[in-house]
Amino acid sequence: MACCWPIPSADLSGLPSGNLKRDEGDPDNLSLVVNKDWFWPVGAWLHVRFMNKDPDPRHEEMVKKAAKIWETYANIRFVFDNAEDAEIRILFDSGLKGGRSLIGRYRQHETPKDEATMVLGLVEDDGLFRRTALHELGHALGCVHEHASPVKKIEWNRAEVISWYAADQLPEAWVENNIFKRYDKENPSILSSNFDQRSIMIYRICPGWARNIDYIDWPDELSETDKMLIRRIYQPVMPTTEAVIFDLQDQGSGMVRGPDNVMTVQLQSPQGKAPEIAVGITQFHLECKNGVRHVQLSAYTDNIKATRFDLNLDTIEGAIQYSAGAICLASDGHDPALHTGSYKTRPEDTRDGVEYEAHIEFKGQFKKPPGVVVWLKGFHFEPDQGFTLHATADHIDEAGFQLHIETWNSASLKSAEVSWIAYEKDPPGIRSDKLEFHNFQERKGDRKRHRVKELRLGQWRPGVLPLYAAISKFEFENGYNPRLSIETSHSAMGSFEVDAQTWGDSKCNTVEVSYLAICF
Repeated sequence: MACCWPIPSADLSGLPSGNLKRDEGDPDNLSLVVNKDWFWPVGAWLHVRFMNKDPDPRHEEMVKKAAKIWETYANIRFVFDNAEDAEIRILFDSGLKGGRSLIGRYRQHETPKDEATMVLGLVEDDGLFRRTALHELGHALGCVHEHASPVKKIEWNRAEVISWYAADQLPEAWVENNIFKRYDKENPSILSSNFDQRSIMIYRICPGWARNIDYIDWPDELSETDKMLIRRIYQPVMPTTEAVIFDLQDQGSGMVRGPDNVMTVQLQSPQGKAPEIAVGITQFHLECKNGVRHVQLSAYTDNIKATRFDLNLDTIEGAIQYSAGAICLASDGHDPALHTGSYKTRPEDTRDGVEYEAHIEFKGQFKKPPGVVVWLKGFHFEPDQGFTLHATADHIDEAGFQLHIETWNSASLKSAEVSWIAYEKDPPGIRSDKLEFHNFQERKGDRKRHRVKELRLGQWRPGVLPLYAAISKFEFENGYNPRLSIETSHSAMGSFEVDAQTWGDSKCNTVEVSYLAICF
């Protein structure tokens, strides 16, 4: 059993060496794999029995609330039904100040059904009890102590630590197993993330206990890394999304093209109902000279069915479009964790003639302020000025946000349209941000490029779908055809690239790309 100070535990020397496996393709990046002998099946229902003869409703309710926190981030469910064959059997002990627990499924079958798999000490401090419950439930899900991490060699002042615990009648052998024990980094079955001193699975490290750590206090909550790792082990059902990329110059997509620059998209994973679709522009090459009356592009969807929809890249009479491209995010319209919508400028929303402002309300409230991504999906300029456009969101709360669409440098904007995507940030699973590009440099041929390489999402990794990225801002000088293309690529190692390009005599001063990644 793994324990939370100051409760002695069984000998830990026979524990498995780890739950994660090193990614052979990237030795600096450790990836999680489920150990079938230690972790519960993804999506498992874990039955819980309280073993005290006299019920303790207050502490039982605190344990249930702590379990709900883990359920928020892991695709696992704790069922408090006091079943005789419950996998997790909890005993409250008023003589203890900490707790102990079996680690996941390890030694489950060796433990008689009338014995506890977890012991929680009863203390007057509710905050301490809650913290201990969170820690021990982490053990029950398969987590080990963070201070045993192989990626951080703690330089212990061993005599100081042993002496401190001896005052609580804890022997040196206990300290060796529960404090100094460190898993072997070279073992191929080792699991670990980057060292996380705010993990709920770490012990307090007092001043003077370690030469390379000043002080670590007991954490009270799951850290962001705790959430990420447990979510990767017990992968939840993510928002149902599909990516579609339509490039008029791409002739090899295998999609059906009809007249007027339309592509019929067959959904790969239809949900039995029409999806919601957010569209963002990824490429355009438009004429602004030679007598054209408009510089205009519109990316939109129609004929939306449960299994397919049409994606259009159109312009109007009096405008010339040489090429264009767009990306779509098609999602389940009933998913409370992911909302999408669009907005087209209206005369009544204009401010000072150069900015439009509108309040956007979500179809239903989020639990907390969500993340919001905004993409340009259409614009219409007069051709005799520059071409500048920027869409942003601010004042985001649970019910909605403020949308801004702005132009500058005397550009003559007649109208603009955007798509927006709002998503739950907690539990984590989606990452988004913006990248701004300047100073395009000449490369091969007449291409001018600006590339962001090896951009990483921390310890998160993009899923199997492409990165969703589209244009949210551009600034072109007057008198030159606006030409712009962005491309993205990502690796299984958690990094991705964004490449923005312009070409010919086009003078592009600024591009902003807004991206969203479904992660694990």
